[in-house]
Amino acid sequence: MGALPDPKVKQEPTWLLPHEPLPPRYPAPGPGQALVNAAGRWHRGFEASYFTPCGSQAKYWLEAIPTSNFWDRARPFRDSWFDGHPLFIHGTFYLSRTGHYGHLGQYERIVVFTAVDELRPERPTDCEAVASD
Repeated sequence: MGALPDPKVKQEPTWLLPHEPLPPRYPAPGPGQALVNAAGRWHRGFEASYFTPCGSQAKYWLEAIPTSNFWDRARPFRDSWFDGHPLFIHGTFYLSRTGHYGHLGQYERIVVFTAVDELRPERPTDCEAVASD
């Protein structure tokens, strides 16, 4: 699995969203942000929906394009929205440019999932297993 690009390292733009245009609702990727295949935790609750990549403390407001299968996979967890337990998510995404996103603009970036391979209740060793891959 790929690691998140270091935001301090200047990278040439390499991003292309394959096979479909980016819907206008979603922000453009940040400079040099390529599509990344990685895993982490989706935290959700009252006025919160954010992604924390495995091995990171960063919090990114979470969005998903309609063709990503994200919302279809999230539907079974609707009744546990506010239980305080994050879900494990693995998929392909990109990071937006820096700005003020999410509820009250409290997130510096949005992570936009373009494909979701797995979304399920988190197990304590999920991110440890990803780190050893």
